[in-house]
Amino acid sequence: MAAYGEDLGSVTRITAPRQFEAVNAAVSRPRTGTVVARDPHSTASGNSTASIEPHGQPLGQDETIRFRDDPPFHAPVISIGKRHLYHGVLRFRDMTLSKPDTYLFGGDKPWLAEDWVASDDRVRGGKSQSYLDYTSESKEAVRFHGELDITALGGAGFASERSPDPQHWDLSSFQGLRLAIGKGDGKKYTLIVKDEILPKRPDGREQSTVSWEYDFLGTGTELDIPWQDLTPTYRGKPKPDAKPLDHGNIKRISIMMRSFFGEQEGPFDLEVQHIAAVMFQRQPDPKI
Repeated sequence: MAAYGEDLGSVTRITAPRQFEAVNAAVSRPRTGTVVARDPHSTASGNSTASIEPHGQPLGQDETIRFRDDPPFHAPVISIGKRHLYHGVLRFRDMTLSKPDTYLFGGDKPWLAEDWVASDDRVRGGKSQSYLDYTSESKEAVRFHGELDITALGGAGFASERSPDPQHWDLSSFQGLRLAIGKGDGKKYTLIVKDEILPKRPDGREQSTVSWEYDFLGTGTELDIPWQDLTPTYRGKPKPDAKPLDHGNIKRISIMMRSFFGEQEGPFDLEVQHIAAVMFQRQPDPKI
């Protein structure tokens, strides 16, 4: 967004002409109107004060403009500096937009499901197994599925898929993650975030580091997950004394199915549409 505006972190102030899509506008007499607009080139949205200049001239004291007969006004596109829909120009000033969502997987970022890595309890002698496949040829969403076995490990068990290494996401300017779920089986899943990946042991196994976890139900919904709702754990146990999550150095994201101490087992199936870093414009979802 810096190409046409000044990046202010959580907001962006637009300083150059740009096309915006008017969502809701109400014009007052004689010169100004308040416009709720969004940039069709991003997921940003925000408010603006606008001046109305028919034929490039400011409105006279007794002049008014009616966009349509049915308020509030809804227009497909308003072009800055061009005549459109009415004989005049709508000039935005002091336009502020919330920072757009940044897709990590899905949306405008490919999932690359074939590069994700299964991390199942088989490394500990279990029999669980997970897969990550595309749901269609468009590759817009993935299916996390498999079989959770809890007999081999006496009631315990897990199956997970993790993002390919190495990753380095600087998400320090965002408030959390958004997880969009499509079809699901209603079982309990866990989203895991890591900010540290250590070199592997001589035998090829990974060294343990703190995981930041969020449990959720596999039902069709869009979950907003603030950073503060991620719970630190170490080797499956809570670690309340963990250092704060480094939002500027996220290394890995995983999706896990586990038994929750014998609470669930068997086949599992979850469609994930996208994972994004976001600035929240609504109340985040409560933890389960």
